[in-house]
Amino acid sequence: SRPQYAGRVRIDARGNAVFPHWNRDGLCGFELRNANYRGFAKHGVKGLWLSLDSQHVEQLIFTEAAIDALSYAALHEAASLGLASFGGALSPDQRELLKSTIERFAGRKVVIATDNDEGGDSLAAQIEAAFTAVGRRDLRLIADRPPRRGWDWNDVLRAAVAVQSAL
Repeated sequence: SRPQYAGRVRIDARGNAVFPHWNRDGLCGFELRNANYRGFAKHGVKGLWLSLDSQHVEQLIFTEAAIDALSYAALHEAASLGLASFGGALSPDQRELLKSTIERFAGRKVVIATDNDEGGDSLAAQIEAAFTAVGRRDLRLIADRPPRRGWDWNDVLRAAVAVQSAL
């Protein structure tokens, strides 16, 4: 339980991890996740899940799902990472939220950490387009996607844990 996740990850009565999404109007929906279930709030709207205020980190990491963002943080130096996810395909509103998040970001690097598949390729291109549209020359954009085609960052974490368990 790290301070940057306080209030950003909850557990519901069914044991699902709940990742709240925000938009310009505030709380707008939430991702739900457990071992056998992936979903989004029935009447919710996808916004952005954010680990904390992006003003206090060096790198802003964009992933497709919140679980991928947390997996990425577990595999990297989490203290300097701001995590953001959008819960799958980007809506026009989410693209605007992505741009405004990049505009406000006070760190040094924006990282595209989408899944290594066709959907992730498309989302990476959309994140790159948003970054370019913002025009922040003080920021560096890099892609850090899972090493194997078809994987997301949760797959990478599970494989690393399996290797550690085998040792």
